[in-house]
Amino acid sequence: MSNTSNKLIRSYLNDRYQRVQITNNLNVKANSSWEHIKHGVPQGSVLGPPLFLVYLNDLAVILRKHATPILFADDTSVIIMSPDSTECKSKINQVTNDIASWCKANFLTLTLEKTQFMQFVIKHQKQWTLI
Repeated sequence: MSNTSNKLIRSYLNDRYQRVQITNNLNVKANSSWEHIKHGVPQGSVLGPPLFLVYLNDLAVILRKHATPILFADDTSVIIMSPDSTECKSKINQVTNDIASWCKANFLTLTLEKTQFMQFVIKHQKQWTLI
């Protein structure tokens, strides 16, 4: 990356502030105070989604050891396949631990309320699990 490109990206990511604005049904607005953003990628911009994918890219590398990750913008799905239920449970635990460790190391939180688990089983054949 050229020095000019590097400076441009740095200026885009450094010294960013955000606040929350809530508008009720009477069009009355309430604002939080401005807070300095220490980590992450600014939302609501053209560069936000591709920069977030760069930020998130090493998670896919980690997950590929035990699963197939599918990344799209800020949504991540993980596919785990195994014909053996014990092995599948072991992979699920490992992937869950890997995600939790990666989130902690990258100053992110996992929203468990939005996390879903789905299991598909074919009788007398391979067992497929999707989380």
